[in-house]
Amino acid sequence: MALSSIAALAVPAAVSAQRRPPTRPGTSNPVLLQCVDTSTDQQEISRDYSSGVRLALQASATRLSDLRPFPMDGSEASLRSLLATLRSDPAVVGLVGTAGERLALRCAEAIRAEGLQIAHLGPWIADARFDDEPGVVKLFASREAQIRHALRSLETVGVRELGLVYATPALQQQVQADVQSAVRRIGVQPRDFVAPAGNVEQLVASLPANPPAIFLFVGGSIELARFVRGLAERKLQRYVITLGETDLTTLTELGATGTVPVVLTQVVPNPQTHTAPFAREYRAALKTLYEETPSPLSLAGFVVGRYTQALLAGAEASPITRASLYELARRRPGLELGGYSIGFDAASNRGSRYVTQVLLGRDGRLIG
Repeated sequence: MALSSIAALAVPAAVSAQRRPPTRPGTSNPVLLQCVDTSTDQQEISRDYSSGVRLALQASATRLSDLRPFPMDGSEASLRSLLATLRSDPAVVGLVGTAGERLALRCAEAIRAEGLQIAHLGPWIADARFDDEPGVVKLFASREAQIRHALRSLETVGVRELGLVYATPALQQQVQADVQSAVRRIGVQPRDFVAPAGNVEQLVASLPANPPAIFLFVGGSIELARFVRGLAERKLQRYVITLGETDLTTLTELGATGTVPVVLTQVVPNPQTHTAPFAREYRAALKTLYEETPSPLSLAGFVVGRYTQALLAGAEASPITRASLYELARRRPGLELGGYSIGFDAASNRGSRYVTQVLLGRDGRLIG
């Protein structure tokens, strides 16, 4: 999606929060905050996911809430601004579609530490943290489910060890515990590699002559492209797995195709070709309102927006308050979304376990 989709959000979070007057109760629809990470390395994820959420709410025939963008950079100052807004504005009944994962985890952590009971609907979180948090409603497959799915397709390789590649030390610190736990539960031995100071080329150059046969790359699409190109230059023919945040168009534009085979998992079907009603509705709305190219992340955001709309429409009490929406979120109602099912059970705090994948082959062709 075009960067212009969130260009208006790219302002200092603390400043923008200070300029927003509190909403007067009873004067408008309930307000949902959409926290988006405007950090350079998170804009790709944030713009697509947040645009999908907005698309679903704008395309709805009935307006049940007002969506308020809340740009953040993940700093302590931006988190304090968020908490101040939640404390001072009772018209804000919940958060929806927080992205990317780094920000979503920090927001969930801050809200828990503050002791606030507020619905956090559809944050972009693959991590297992906050799976037991009543107000945090995760709609998509976990990181472990995505890794399991990808490794099943590579069983013939004989997976005993998985190289875990982190694009930055900060990212390693953020998700290492969850990634390693997921890999060990699958029965594979993790082996960590981290790009020093985010220098992916230096990492590739330092890889041993016989590294693991399969790498799981944790990082953005640009860093992944650099990693794949580096493997090709060293003639290291290895498989690379990457999870739901990767943008295939970016990989192609940066010349990361036709070299090393890359397995890309997604938590929604192909947004450009899937024929289910919800996917057709998404493409039609996208063409009408945004005129932008379909992407997996924006389709995932669209699912979040549709689920949120259904949740608000099913509320028994009127007007919707923070307490009533939190109670709805805690109950985790399911939804059949015209071909995409959301349903929770006692064994999982995930609305869907759907995972699909494509293999970007050595010849540049997409398989699956």
